Amino acid sequence: MNVNTLSITEVKSSIYNKFEDLKAIGKNPLSQLSSKKIRSFLSICTSISIKLLQYDLVGDTLEVLVKASEADKLLCELGTLPDQYWQGRLLLFHSLAFLYYRTSQFKKSLKVLHDGQTIIEAIINSKLPLNPDFNLTGDLLIFMNLWKVKKIKEAKDYLEACKKLLIQISNSGIKSKLSSLSRANLKGLFDLATSGILCYENNNIKGIELCERSLHELIGDEIIARPLLSNFIKKTKTLGCMNIDWVTSKDFDNIVLVTCFLPYIVEGTPYIKIGEKVEGRVRSASRVNSATSRDQANSVPRQRIKINDQPRKMWWNTNIVIQNRKSRIRRVSEGKRVVTENYGQKSARSGQNRIYSPSVGSTISTPRNRRGLIFKAR
Repeated sequence: MNVNTLSITEVKSSIYNKFEDLKAIGKNPLSQLSSKKIRSFLSICTSISIKLLQYDLVGDTLEVLVKASEADKLLCELGTLPDQYWQGRLLLFHSLAFLYYRTSQFKKSLKVLHDGQTIIEAIINSKLPLNPDFNLTGDLLIFMNLWKVKKIKEAKDYLEACKKLLIQISNSGIKSKLSSLSRANLKGLFDLATSGILCYENNNIKGIELCERSLHELIGDEIIARPLLSNFIKKTKTLGCMNIDWVTSKDFDNIVLVTCFLPYIVEGTPYIKIGEKVEGRVRSASRVNSATSRDQANSVPRQRIKINDQPRKMWWNTNIVIQNRKSRIRRVSEGKRVVTENYGQKSARSGQNRIYSPSVGSTISTPRNRRGLIFKAR
């Protein structure tokens, strides 16, 4: 299949033009052909956003996801319940949540993940099959955000849920896009995170032992989680304490991007021409990508991945309060969510039997950018 190579400007221009075409065909009720075109547009947009996230192109990624969110709104307002339950929508929610996470906007990320969980809840309640990859990615992103805001107890619950899902995917033959190498890398990340929790609970010895055992089980240079485990052991032994950034580091983020997002880039996604300066800035992320592509099915036997199954308290059965940021995410069953911020209060009400698209602002702040720039979606 021939795939065009486009500049970032050309990619965004193509997306804007295609969206205008979608608005012209978006009429109530939405035809089956129109629904298919909107779904295809969403898949291309999320695929492009994943490629751009590899290079930390925050502003460009946001522009693409804003258009994807607007198309998702068309699908929800004009489409049928099967359109609302389409699991491809979850990739949009997760991509946006990951973007917010990468820019240290953890409250916004959790809010989008909460919206994504409403889709998961609806799919489960409708007795429809749910791809476990999306469930695992959602739980993992929730863990990462809660860990960053030091809600360790709540983060631990979602980490245990991730372990359980990884076991199910590895041992039950469930259809998944996670390769054996990806599963091995995720297993390494989960062991690293568990070790971090143990050290946070002042149990450094057990934390170090778990990392050492994981290194013994995960054999092979192609397993890119190994350096993270080794580094954690070295720092913990040397300093005798634990820093939360040793767990959810940039390398941790890159492995999550490669294992949980890259497999969902669809065919027909254009190649994007990136400037040399940008490529040099993210060369490490490119190395992660190339290492994962060299998947060796026998690198980690499935029987080595053994994690104790523990009961899980689901997102929609809990109230998560991030005290430091004065935000509260309420239960889905309550029919509304209220987010209180320092500068005011916003409320959103959900209609009956309808799942709305994620809320996307037109600006996004980037604390990691040294100049403190604000990127805007046009």
